Amino acid sequence: MHDFYLLKFMDNSIVGQRFRKNTCFRRCFSSYIYLILLIGILTPSFAVAGSSGIALFKQEKYKQAVGIFAKELKAQPDNPVTNFYLGRSFLALNQADKAINYLKKAAKLTPNNPDYLFWLGVGYWANMEFEKERQSYLDALKLSPDHLQASLYLGHSYMDRNQWKAALNQYNRVLAIDPAIPDALYNRALVFRQLGKSVDETNAW
Repeated sequence: MHDFYLLKFMDNSIVGQRFRKNTCFRRCFSSYIYLILLIGILTPSFAVAGSSGIALFKQEKYKQAVGIFAKELKAQPDNPVTNFYLGRSFLALNQADKAINYLKKAAKLTPNNPDYLFWLGVGYWANMEFEKERQSYLDALKLSPDHLQASLYLGHSYMDRNQWKAALNQYNRVLAIDPAIPDALYNRALVFRQLGKSVDETNAW
């Protein structure tokens, strides 16, 4: 049986998808997930000039947004916000190979931003670079130990590698932050099954 992984985020953009064989694990964001806040200072000039690109991005008009952000980068190549949104736009267009460089540059230009590192991890995941994906989540958690999305996706990455105990510890951490995260609850029960803990699995359901 194949399980279809579909990744959908607050902006309603599909940023990555893949098929997995012989597994029923889920990797998705439910609609309740908290809005990811961008940490960083926007210069007044970018706030005005880049607002049209961001507006297009939020309207899911990603191709048009790419054009706007590409022009912005010609004027301000080292603007982390422009690089970030351009990378996000390419992810939404299922062009992870193009997204990686911009997400990487945004994270490099703003190394204290855990959200940028999280999305870089998502980019690596969509590009099937799983070791780099995990490291990006770990780097995000070094900056913000309670970063919900990075914690959740780190748990997913452990599950992908059949590292059940590590995944369980990570999902427990997620649920300590917010006990109502469906994916963490669901996947934790599956981990109990893999560990042969039938009583814990029954209680988890």
